[in-house]
Amino acid sequence: MVSRHEPAPDARVRLATPGGAGALFVAADEDAPARVWGGAFGSDAFPREGACLDDAVGAHRVWRLPRGAAFAARSLRDVAGGRARRRGGVGALDDARWRAHLHLNVTPAARGAGAGCALVDENVRLADEGAPSRHARPLVESPRAVRFPAEHGGRQRGSPVRTLRVCPGGRRARRLTMVHAIGGATSG
Repeated sequence: MVSRHEPAPDARVRLATPGGAGALFVAADEDAPARVWGGAFGSDAFPREGACLDDAVGAHRVWRLPRGAAFAARSLRDVAGGRARRRGGVGALDDARWRAHLHLNVTPAARGAGAGCALVDENVRLADEGAPSRHARPLVESPRAVRFPAEHGGRQRGSPVRTLRVCPGGRRARRLTMVHAIGGATSG
């Protein structure tokens, strides 16, 4: 089943939402993917971030491209360094209070086009399907990414964690966990 949500009239983004407990949401701008996110009611229903990245890198043979090879080398160095210093990475948030997981990637051209508001509408719908809460994990280095869940009821949980795999523009990055109780879920 596919439902459609039309964002603000001036936005050129349409949101297609496959149904189900684990779903991939795609916003398209003139039929080109502009924003992609995945969602699930529990950690087990959605693949781990590392597995998704490994699959994408392998499927597209990213290491054969000069920038892809550099990214892979940085990632491997970060993973090895983190393990040697016994620092954990971002990992999964395994907490029954925050079961609905959201993972967003936004192209620069799609920012501010209304797809984020459509995402919030879809997440409110999760309450009707039994999800008591949700969490998002924006990069601290992207103020807009942090501001978005905060403006829609999310609050910070814990301290930012350095990501071992995500290095936008070659820089170090940190991910923040934002949680939001939808319908009376416990906080903490």
